[in-house]
Order: sequence, then C-alpha cells, then structure tokens
Amino acid sequence: MMIIVSLISPMIARILIVGLVFFIIINAIHTSNYKRKGWWVLLAGTVFCLYFMGGFVYDFIGNPGALFRLAYFSYPIIVAGYTLLISGFYFINSKKYNKRFAKYEVPKKKESIKYLFILYKYEDYYLLKKQGGLQKAELFKFSKSKYYHDIEIISFLEKKEIQSTSVDLIGRVTKVGKRRDEEIFCYMVTIQRFNEYLRTFDQVSKYKLTALQTDDFTRQLVLRMALKTPFEIKI
Repeated sequence: MMIIVSLISPMIARILIVGLVFFIIINAIHTSNYKRKGWWVLLAGTVFCLYFMGGFVYDFIGNPGALFRLAYFSYPIIVAGYTLLISGFYFINSKKYNKRFAKYEVPKKKESIKYLFILYKYEDYYLLKKQGGLQKAELFKFSKSKYYHDIEIISFLEKKEIQSTSVDLIGRVTKVGKRRDEEIFCYMVTIQRFNEYLRTFDQVSKYKLTALQTDDFTRQLVLRMALKTPFEIKI
C-alpha cells in the first residue's frame, strides 16, 4: 500500500503544480475572446513542453547511456494534457459563440427565406387568386438552392407558361425574425394574353382595388404596387 502511495503522490503533486501554473496563466490573459485565449494557452503550453524537451536533449547529450523512465517525462506529458484540454475548451466555445481572433466579431448570419409576390396586370385589370373566399396575389417561395429574385421570377413565369410584356420589381418587404428573416420581392407582371393558369384568377378593375376581399398585408402591397412607386419596407 505504501508503495502505491509513494508512486501516486508525486504524480498527483505534479498535476496540481502544473494545474496551478495554468490557472495563473489563464488569469493573466486579460481577454474575454475565447479564440485569443485558446491561442495564448496553446502557445504557453507549447513553450513549456519545448523547455522540458530541451532539458531532455541536454541530459541525453550529457549522459547518452542513461535510462529515461516514464516518470522523467511526466511534466511535459501533464503540460501537454492541460494544454490540449484547456485550449480545446476555449476553441470549442469560440466556435459556439462565433468568436474570432481579431477584436471585432462577425455576427451569425440568420437564415433568410425568400418569396416572390407577383401581381399580374392586364390592361386596366389586376389578376388575383381565389383562396378560401379571399383574393390573393401570387406568393411563391424560393427553393433553398435559389438566391436571385430576377432569375427566379423568369423561371417561374416560364414554368407557368405566362407571356409578359413587362416584368418590374416594384418593392421589397423584409420581415425580421429572431432566428430567420423573410424577404418578399414584389413584382408587377403585365401579361400579353391569358392562358389556362391565369383564367382561374379574379379580374379586379383598377378602380376597385380598395374593395379587395383580402387581408390587410396583401391590400397594402397591392395598392402600393398599383401606384408603381418603388418601396422598401422592414417590419
């Protein structure tokens, strides 16, 4: 039992001593940036390891026939262990909280969901979809692989076989959320002729837009677009 105690006690003492040194180093690094703190700990641990290895080289040159047991390398092993654990902890947290080595921090980019809000126009009429007793403009959600609204509107019109004389971006609405934003690109599409798809829409005279049977959000956007005055709204 005494032999075990005599073997364990020096190792525990070394672990405590090295732990105290790292505690002092960590408190001496005056920064709240996890990434910088991690690099400083890694640098300090590397310097200590090199110091101990330099001592080993010196001893080996002075006495090549000496037998170097595991206990001889206990300090560099303990230092390396502390270095990897502590610097790893700070690096993992720097990734979690989006910390960079530079003084500034880059905010996390929120997910953005994009939509096309399309109001079709034919002569003096606007075309709106029938949805549960309400009149709605076309609202189309981008697929996750698509990012450019100008390409998406052309692709959508081709898919629906809609022939147009003009395609105009009138406005943009951004709905800001805690985890994600929604971007709505409002297009006025003037059509050449009706097809099977558009014949299912209600035709509303430009003089009766204020009497639309729809929700307030759609009504406001349609009226703004009918004026053809560019707008950008953030809500």
